[in-house]
Amino acid sequence: MIERHQDYVLRNINVTANGTETFIIQMDSDAPFALRSVATSGMPFKGFQFVIKGIDDRLYTAGTPETAVDSLLYPGTFYIVYPQIPFATQLQIQVIITDLSGAGITNGVMVFRGTKLYRPGTVFGPAYPANFSELNFRYPFNFTIPLGTTNSPSVLAGQPLDIESDADFVVRMCSAFVQPLGDGYSVGHNDVILRDQYQKPYSTDSGGGPGWVPMETLFPLPNGDALSSALWWSVPDVTIYPEIYIPKSQQLLLDLRRTNGTQNNTINVILHGSKIFQA
Repeated sequence: MIERHQDYVLRNINVTANGTETFIIQMDSDAPFALRSVATSGMPFKGFQFVIKGIDDRLYTAGTPETAVDSLLYPGTFYIVYPQIPFATQLQIQVIITDLSGAGITNGVMVFRGTKLYRPGTVFGPAYPANFSELNFRYPFNFTIPLGTTNSPSVLAGQPLDIESDADFVVRMCSAFVQPLGDGYSVGHNDVILRDQYQKPYSTDSGGGPGWVPMETLFPLPNGDALSSALWWSVPDVTIYPEIYIPKSQQLLLDLRRTNGTQNNTINVILHGSKIFQA
């Protein structure tokens, strides 16, 4: 079995004050999905509850909203789902969200992270060589992206994250920051789609198609996008599991989208992991 990193992104979460709404996430047809963690962006802190409802109508949460508040720590921090919750292909996940803040929820985002489970030979899945040595390593990249708005976002598509020719590389963590003279050090109001070298995305929108993932949930910084100190640059707090293995001289591809800001930003993206040298 080949496990491949996967995010299902539920966007446009709108719930009236103290109200409850049900949202649907459509599973892809290419592979089953194992849910292992959940993160949020733009949701009220300690102000909502969510319930996941499976195909057999079992609820994965007990208690009334008053006893099951989902703080999820800080925005951009993942809530671990253990044991994993498996979903078959082409099914639908129902997500029932209740506002507890009294102010409602507007344009919230939830990221359901786990892995797709493929049969060997059905998807690109390079593996470690039989004998190898390992070197801790970081790959930095930077991209300049103009300011954008919600109605007119600026997009950089297919940006290469190239791996050097001396060794393979495994991605285990990611991080990002905005260079000085940009909009502070915040990565908020940026979304990304990570793809393999064949353009296959590692994320899916709840309604189908590639999913724009809030940047702070894939390339995070402490406290999500509420960052004010340069001392916190490049500190990852999300582990990529399973690792993304990239053969030497090959690449990942990154789409970036920006929906806010006051000026052009240069965003630094760092891949943390190890070089793999064949012995």
